[in-house]
Amino acid sequence: MYQGKRWEFVRSNIEEAIASSRFRPGEKLPNDVERALEYGVNRHTVRYAIRALEQEGLLRIEQGRGTFVVEHSTAYLLSSQTRLNDNLMSRGRLARRKILTTATIPADERLAGYLDLKARDDVLRIDTLSDQDEIPIAIAHSYFRRNAFPDCWTNSLAPTRSRQLSGASELTTTRSNG
Repeated sequence: MYQGKRWEFVRSNIEEAIASSRFRPGEKLPNDVERALEYGVNRHTVRYAIRALEQEGLLRIEQGRGTFVVEHSTAYLLSSQTRLNDNLMSRGRLARRKILTTATIPADERLAGYLDLKARDDVLRIDTLSDQDEIPIAIAHSYFRRNAFPDCWTNSLAPTRSRQLSGASELTTTRSNG
C-alpha cells in the first residue's frame, strides 16, 4: 500500500502514465469521477493531483472540456543517474545540446566546496542550451576544476575571461528507431 499522501499517489500514477505514453500529448484524460474510482480516492484528491500536474506544465485544464496532456511535454523523472539526452532519445525525441558560452571565473565559497578547491581558484564555467525536437527546453551551467580540461585553458580565454562560441560546438543526437 502507498505510504505517502493520496494526492501524491494519484499524481505519480498520472505522471507515470504520461511518461510511458499511456496518455499521449493532446489526449483527454478520463474525468475526475472515473479517475477517483480507478485510484480508490475521492474526486477532490484527484483534482488536487491534477492541479499539481497543471502547475508543473504536464496537463492543461479546459473549463467545460476536460483535462488534457500538454503537447510537447516530456515527463522527466529525476534520479542521481538521470541524463537529459538519454531520457529524450529513449522516447524517440531529437535531442541536441549547444554550448552557448565558456568563461573562466573565480570560485565562490560554495562552488569551491563542491569542487574541493579554495575560494577564488579559477574554474571553467560552460553554459549550454538543450533542445527537444528543436524546441529549447533547458539552459545548464556546468563548472569544472581547472585541471579537468587543460586544453580549454588557452590564451584566447585568459585575457577576456569569457568567450562566445559558435554553432560549431553543437552536439546532436538522432531519434531512435526502436
